[in-house]
Amino acid sequence: MTSISPPLDAQTAAFQAGIAPPISITRRQLWDDILLPFLTTRLALLVTGWFASFFPASPGYPLADAAVRGWHFTPYRLLDIWGRWDTGWYLSIVRDGYMLQGNHTQQQTNLPFYPLYPMIVRFLLWFIPDRWESDGVVLLVGVVVSNLFLLGALILLYLLAQEVTQDAPPIQRQVAQRTVLYLLLFPAAFFLSCFYTESAFLFLSVAALYAAQRRQWAWAAAAAALLAITRPLGILILPILGWIYLSAAGWRFRNVRPSLLWLLLAPLPFLLYLAWMGQATGDWLAPLNAQQAYFRGFAWPWETLLTPAYPDQWLTPLGQIFVSLFLLLGVVACWRLPSAAYGLWVLALIMPALFTGIMTSSLRFILVAAPGFIVLAQWGGRLWLDRLCQALFFALQIVLMVAWSQFYFIA
Repeated sequence: MTSISPPLDAQTAAFQAGIAPPISITRRQLWDDILLPFLTTRLALLVTGWFASFFPASPGYPLADAAVRGWHFTPYRLLDIWGRWDTGWYLSIVRDGYMLQGNHTQQQTNLPFYPLYPMIVRFLLWFIPDRWESDGVVLLVGVVVSNLFLLGALILLYLLAQEVTQDAPPIQRQVAQRTVLYLLLFPAAFFLSCFYTESAFLFLSVAALYAAQRRQWAWAAAAAALLAITRPLGILILPILGWIYLSAAGWRFRNVRPSLLWLLLAPLPFLLYLAWMGQATGDWLAPLNAQQAYFRGFAWPWETLLTPAYPDQWLTPLGQIFVSLFLLLGVVACWRLPSAAYGLWVLALIMPALFTGIMTSSLRFILVAAPGFIVLAQWGGRLWLDRLCQALFFALQIVLMVAWSQFYFIA
């Protein structure tokens, strides 16, 4: 009798034989669904930042003189509003490198801020004459970099949302439209245009997920390698990509291919970064241990969520609400999206902060949890929920942008 091999499931067959051609994006879609929302929201934030000057400045800003005069890095307000708080740490890395002296677990330094973003800014400054390199020029270069990363992230997120939405093409496009819009309207979305790493992190994480979805493992590994030296939680993308790889292989060892080696090489830049830090400071985990000076300790997640240390009367309840929402979205994504890895990525970006005892920066952690926005966009097919998300998100973002522009600590 002729032996007949058991049929492969659809996922494994796709893994071995290749998958459908990538979803294309037309010029009209690029303009209507991505560029127009991007430009409209950025313009709204610029107008908000301009009019915010009529509100009182924060008395608690570390550089009191900056708050009094109304600007920190440059007197051009429409540029200066994109640089506050941690911008100073990133700019110090661009200018002078890392602060390697002193006790980094007791004294705040720039060691917790990873090198990719400031390295890109420093590289671009090589093309600018030294006499022009004022703080305002450095800030401008960083803001341009952030917005370019943001545009790239929106395009890839738009494509990824269609890839993972298992529905008719018109529905896929509607989900992708809402995903991009909800992200741009999210209360903390102004950080995506600031001299911060949010847009770089978002771009690289979505690039890694999209490449993995397309089974392009070399590109996925390259994005993951860069992501790991962008922010502390970036290294967590590696087990997520491993999950996608093994699930695509049907969790069968015989289906594993040499392409897995790309993912095994991805941690190398991160390990080299830690080795350099270890040689320079004597502490191989200096970027992580330096977090202790920023009031992060240990607490159980329910303690952090319900009774966080150093609560803020306005931001803490907001963080509690959105963290709870995105924890739910992360769990739902484990079942609703093609791979549970997408939901696990959302949880991986939120859960570590819940062990620190404080809710600080929780809105920024949520901001880069892209699969959560995809699930929310799928739910947004209900008109009332879509309108509620748009109105509520953007109203909160305008309020937070006013506070941010006036030197209040937001995240």
